[in-house]
Amino acid sequence: LKEGFKPKNSIYLGFGHDEEISGYKGAQFIAQWFRDNNIRIDYLVDEGMTIFKDSPLPLEDTAFIGLAEKGSVVVDLIVKHK
Repeated sequence: LKEGFKPKNSIYLGFGHDEEISGYKGAQFIAQWFRDNNIRIDYLVDEGMTIFKDSPLPLEDTAFIGLAEKGSVVVDLIVKHK
């Protein structure tokens, strides 16, 4: 972004806080918000890996299952709005 990159599509970051106990107030709330705002997701990345639509592989929509998902990452995200 600092170098002028502008994504072709919108990028949304969603963080659930209750996935280990139900997801009713986290992921389910986020999904409903997307429905209420008529936003369809084309690509989703989750700790369980991802689901490809129009996969580069010769398959239908493909879900990849992550076997080592309990890693960690540190990201500094700074947003400045003019």
